Amino acid sequence: MSYLCLFASSSTRLRAQHYRDALAFGRGAAAAGWDLVFGGANVGLMDAAARGFRAGGARIVSVIPHHFDAKGLTWTDAEEILLTQDLRERKGAMDSRARAFVALPGGPGTADEWIEVLTLKQIGLHDRPILLLNTGGHWDGLLGQLALMWEEGFCREDPRSLAQVAASVEDLLELLGPAPGGPRSPAKHAKEVRK
Repeated sequence: MSYLCLFASSSTRLRAQHYRDALAFGRGAAAAGWDLVFGGANVGLMDAAARGFRAGGARIVSVIPHHFDAKGLTWTDAEEILLTQDLRERKGAMDSRARAFVALPGGPGTADEWIEVLTLKQIGLHDRPILLLNTGGHWDGLLGQLALMWEEGFCREDPRSLAQVAASVEDLLELLGPAPGGPRSPAKHAKEVRK
């Protein structure tokens, strides 16, 4: 399987365009042959993206801490559900399956996740693609901080060079490209996306 590890917001209070973008990204990535491993939540951009992947016939793995599962927040329409003790264990389980990482707009948790995989790449512990969807300049502030760290000598290389940034879903899908196994055949059993 060619799993894409997705980091994204679980917020239900965002502009509608964010949810549409997440859904479109999931559909497009599934069509390109990618399967999904993600934080397993049934709310926010995580839910929208997972519904897109599901509509495209992708295999989905939900990885969620017991704490959130107990609150009924698990995205259950997955081939596999992994319950973890905490957020740190969740990140490790997602990382262990990922062939690529994509961060959609999000809050501190999403920023923590993609900064961690960026750091691991910077110190040579992996060489997998890291992509960011920066619609509306969502990540500009954090990217600016990374630039400052580089300019002031806190990094041996510009950390921004370790990730690819896209301003639209279309650009993100183009940067991501097809999964290592190639695009997916039209899914025979793709499910309808809930409204």
